[in-house]
Amino acid sequence: MITLPPYARWTIILLGIVLVGHLMVVAKFILIPLCWSLFIALLLTPPVQWLEGHHFSRGWAIALVMLVVTAAMVLVFYIISSQIVELVSELPSITQRLEAWYHELRSAVETHLGVPYDQQRAELFKTLGSYLERGINTLGSTLTYTAKTVTMLGIMPVYIFLLMYYRQSFAVFIQQLYQHRQPDRAREVLAKAGTVVQSYLRGMLLVTLLVVLMAFVVFLVLGVKYALVFALFVGIFNLIPYVGVFTSSVVSILYVFLTTDSLWYPFLTLVLLWGIQIVENNIITPYIVGRKIQLNPLVVIITIFAGAAIWGVSGMVLFIPMVGALKVLLDETEETRAYGYLLDAKKD
Repeated sequence: MITLPPYARWTIILLGIVLVGHLMVVAKFILIPLCWSLFIALLLTPPVQWLEGHHFSRGWAIALVMLVVTAAMVLVFYIISSQIVELVSELPSITQRLEAWYHELRSAVETHLGVPYDQQRAELFKTLGSYLERGINTLGSTLTYTAKTVTMLGIMPVYIFLLMYYRQSFAVFIQQLYQHRQPDRAREVLAKAGTVVQSYLRGMLLVTLLVVLMAFVVFLVLGVKYALVFALFVGIFNLIPYVGVFTSSVVSILYVFLTTDSLWYPFLTLVLLWGIQIVENNIITPYIVGRKIQLNPLVVIITIFAGAAIWGVSGMVLFIPMVGALKVLLDETEETRAYGYLLDAKKD
């Protein structure tokens, strides 16, 4: 058996990491919908197994669960889209208010900074022209990205169905792959990683629903129109740690600011959304999710930025459970346990 020197081993490891990262960027059109489908399949597997235990065939059980989930998503989408249409119909009034503030701002600039009113308009048109030119140049890439997104969403139901239908084949594959090196142990470790990810996803889904409910009550109390749309916006963006919370809060507060005549309403929106985050981070998430994904904050932040750089928004959401599953695998092997400890949130 050939023994590699330490520097050669580390060189191979680093080259492997670079190669994997490059492949994830190049093949993201395939890997992103596959990973989303895998996580959704993990969420849907328990009800499918329950139906199978009640004398449903595997194919019919999967089809029935997917049909119920699809119907629920279509209903939610219909409710949201109807409110969004009404919201868009109110844009002219919001635009008029922005235009009034714009003229007030230009008058203030002329009064206090001495920049003539007409010169401000010329500079503004020049700036808008440059942005419009950039927008036209990027229109083609935007349409291409939209087409790819639609294609990925279209293939995901097929992935989900097949991943659940052939789930036993993956277990047999692992057993045959490690038949000379503790096959039962390999299956046990893989099942443990899958259970951890499944529990985390189920917990985060419940946390999201609770955040949506709390935000909906807050917006209703404040009298914000289209409370359900903004509540769902806050809840969904809450899945992206740190960044998502800030983005959804800023958009919600800006809308309240543009549609009310008092500064108290935006201020109360800020305070109540901040209160929701405190409750969610310190009570709801620790109680429901617990320590299923035991990653320290530094690792979480690095994971979010790495996911954004490699897979965009999908990477910001998907990479955390992926790294959590990786940590489970690292913890189960003596040679890699130190790396798992480095990722752990609990330090002695």
